[in-house]
Amino acid sequence: MNLSILKSYIRMGREIEFSYGGEMYSITYTFDANNQAISFCRFDHPCTDYSTMEEFLASAKIEEEYLRDIIENIEDITVY
Repeated sequence: MNLSILKSYIRMGREIEFSYGGEMYSITYTFDANNQAISFCRFDHPCTDYSTMEEFLASAKIEEEYLRDIIENIEDITVY
């Protein structure tokens, strides 16, 4: 996967599961009133919510690495 494809999936509201470094992660969505947030987390860990795609891409990390920088190295990708 590359950053352009990830952005496209997020714009469509697609949920994504993938692995990186032997751990599974997910990108899902939460809804509060009329607002949608992007939720990102490692399985079985609390999620972090981001209000916009820009905030998500600027802030989402796995350990000390930004997701945007390692996106081409993720594996076992499932898109719903």
